[in-house]
Amino acid sequence: MGLPFQDPPLVQAVCELRFSPDSQWDITVPGLFYDTRNWKTEFPLREQQTHNQFQLDSQTQQMAFGVMPEVRVVLWNSEKNRSITLGINTLILASTSPYPGWLEFRELIKTALADYRQVAAPHGLARVGLRYINAIRQVEALTQIEDYTTAWPRIPLEENKNKNWASWAQRVEVLRQDLSGLLVIQTGCNVPDPNLPPAVMLDFDALSMQTPLDELSDWLELAHEAIEETFLQSLTTQARQLFGETKL
Repeated sequence: MGLPFQDPPLVQAVCELRFSPDSQWDITVPGLFYDTRNWKTEFPLREQQTHNQFQLDSQTQQMAFGVMPEVRVVLWNSEKNRSITLGINTLILASTSPYPGWLEFRELIKTALADYRQVAAPHGLARVGLRYINAIRQVEALTQIEDYTTAWPRIPLEENKNKNWASWAQRVEVLRQDLSGLLVIQTGCNVPDPNLPPAVMLDFDALSMQTPLDELSDWLELAHEAIEETFLQSLTTQARQLFGETKL
């Protein structure tokens, strides 16, 4: 996100595109995609990953055949902080820290989608998601989470702010007509190792299953704006100072 922070808490940005299941996809798509443009130069590292996918009955949308393994091809840049994943009717773009910024990430999505459409000719979008995962790692204790984020859970105890919780998690799904879908807000904190300080996770995921493929660019802009606005509202003044907020 194009935020005014010297040390932003972003862990990963992901854009996942799932195309209509009636699209004509075959195993040659990853290879054909890799041969377009200069992906071999920008993403020289390749690997295969096995992804378990639920099979749904097309009529009832109920799980009919259990879990089926799917082999996906993952392309990495040399630093392994950006990736393109190609699976059956699936295209996933991801970036970890250091995040290049929305303009560059958006361009990666646009370029990869254009090449995917050229080689796979998908019939349309079944689902699109734009997700940003952040971690506030400088939290001193779980008793102080309200000092860093406004998105902490309220529980019916007068002393809840001072409770030393072992962990916490909450999920809120907000209907957004402008996104033709949902904005999912997930926050939480756990301490798997008592010798390590806790980290507060701020996870924002915009989703839609009603966006036409030709309107994807506009949807991505709206989704990014919604995520950025929600993220900023979830930070306290202390958190903004922690990340080195600068005035634009």
